[in-house]
Amino acid sequence: MKEMKMTYEELNKEVWNVANELKGNFRDDTIATICIVFTLLRRIDCMLRPYNSKVVSAYKKLIGRADENGLDAELTKATGGRAYYNKSGIDFDALLADENNFASKFSAYLDAFSPLVKEIFEGFQLNQIIFTLNKTSLLRKVFDGFCALDLSEEIVDGDTLADFVYSLAQKKDVWGEVLNDKSGLVDTLLANLVAIKGKSEDGSTIYDPTCGSCHTLLMAKEAIGGKGEIYGQDINNFAVALTRTMAILKGEEDLIHNIRTGNTLTDDKFPQARFDNIVANMPFGMDWKSIYREMQAEAKRPETRFFAGLPALNDSQFLFIQHILTKMSDKGRACFLTNSSPLYVGGPKSTENEVRKRLITYDMLDCLVYLHSPLTNTRINVVIWVIDNNKSKLRKGTVQI
Repeated sequence: MKEMKMTYEELNKEVWNVANELKGNFRDDTIATICIVFTLLRRIDCMLRPYNSKVVSAYKKLIGRADENGLDAELTKATGGRAYYNKSGIDFDALLADENNFASKFSAYLDAFSPLVKEIFEGFQLNQIIFTLNKTSLLRKVFDGFCALDLSEEIVDGDTLADFVYSLAQKKDVWGEVLNDKSGLVDTLLANLVAIKGKSEDGSTIYDPTCGSCHTLLMAKEAIGGKGEIYGQDINNFAVALTRTMAILKGEEDLIHNIRTGNTLTDDKFPQARFDNIVANMPFGMDWKSIYREMQAEAKRPETRFFAGLPALNDSQFLFIQHILTKMSDKGRACFLTNSSPLYVGGPKSTENEVRKRLITYDMLDCLVYLHSPLTNTRINVVIWVIDNNKSKLRKGTVQI
């Protein structure tokens, strides 16, 4: 008889049975982060178990003979093509069995992960978490609790794990910057509006320059038919770590490589790329004085993204809008969210007006969707802009409001 897989409710109960040990020592948001990290670690441990000996063997053969990139590629092959590996030869069972050397072995285990996984750890500030767990004598207790959970593919599927991790992040107000659309309305609208012309072809691309947890990106991919390669960037290290965690749990491992950490305005991680579908929920009214010199230098370059110049220093929205417009492919379509000020701010010869003029002159503006504040998780009215480089004949020369 086929064994039933663990349900979301069962997983939630099991993890919080462990997490209850942390109450009184940590804030709720820190407890949730600990749960996310150890859920990820346990899942990876279960997934890598069949490949550990192959990885160790390959590592011993190649150490000192291959550069870092070559070594990473070969060890990835040893896992059957997974985007992560651990070259220590240690697993949860070995750590559980060696109580006397647990702390040092656990440290060696974490340090032996592939570079991408270690970047996830950095995003979650794992070193600080481990230090505090050790200080409170709770590290071993938490480890034992998660070690008792079987998070293999046969027992719990990736969607269930990802939904659980997302719920942890979504519940915490301190993470509002990462997950700022609790109702999901904006994500749903952006995804459906970018996909309204129909399903995308194989080989199409989807991009979000302020991707956060990538929830909008993933919804957009589903809306356009589940095809297309995802790309994203975000300045928030935690958000990128969360995204990569979700990708590992759901088995969407290519997503790990295509989501980058960094300031999109000063350090575009995809400088030559142009995208077929773009979605973005950009920050409203964000002051950009701290990056003025970098923006001024780029604006002077012939190939600058900021074709209309630099907007007012108290609001970065027109920097992001210009970035998006220059990242669209010839057939590209973009849907992004702003507050209402980009509709009217700026005088006749201002940067802001030049951007609006370009949208009208080249017939790129397809639709504006006005959302009243009760519909979103903000106290302000917001607008979704729909931009299209390849309008249908029926919509040419028109703007729907």
